[in-house]
Amino acid sequence: MSDAKEQPKRAMRDGVIMPNGLGVCPCLPYKCGSSTFTRLLLLILTGTVVKNPHFWEAILRKHRIAPANCTSAFYNFSIVRNPYDRVVSYYYDKYQRHELLPPRMPKNLSLEHFVDRLVRIKMPAHWAVAPAHYAPLLDQWECVKSSIVYKIEEIDTWKDTLFQKIGATPAHVQRLNMSLVGEANPPKYKNLLTRAAIDKINTFARNDFEYLGYSLI
Repeated sequence: MSDAKEQPKRAMRDGVIMPNGLGVCPCLPYKCGSSTFTRLLLLILTGTVVKNPHFWEAILRKHRIAPANCTSAFYNFSIVRNPYDRVVSYYYDKYQRHELLPPRMPKNLSLEHFVDRLVRIKMPAHWAVAPAHYAPLLDQWECVKSSIVYKIEEIDTWKDTLFQKIGATPAHVQRLNMSLVGEANPPKYKNLLTRAAIDKINTFARNDFEYLGYSLI
């Protein structure tokens, strides 16, 4: 079980002024399409497709883009993901494929045993790279509560609004080869989870389910 009270909260990244004059403050938690949407913002700002977009501040400095202080006048937005899909995506992508292991987590566990271990691991006193990809969003990202929240599964309902605001064009989308199709509802990876694993994720991420309006299964 995560211990949110001991954890520092992750804030929004530095704000930026987009070429169309809009002040933007992105809150893009990991395993919620953050790499793709950060690349999109940086492509609009710099004209360059960035390989590793997570070095946000360094990339802004490299391109001599001055960061701006986030205010209520800025377009503060976040992109979130169903807790079931976020955990399973982390398991297959980061844990198995890239061996980005949670603290005290062995390699090569089955998904069911991975979830069982994951929900029992106490979070470190300071966020490390691995927990940033799987710990419940509201335990980590304070900025989610102070922004317009978009669910990645519902991208087809909000993409036009967001893209128009930030100045994203079809040419930007084509350059990044972005997929703009919402994921399945119910959750994309539901059939990969056992009932026991589902129940554990329900408890592990209960605040995310309640605040973000995702349904328990």
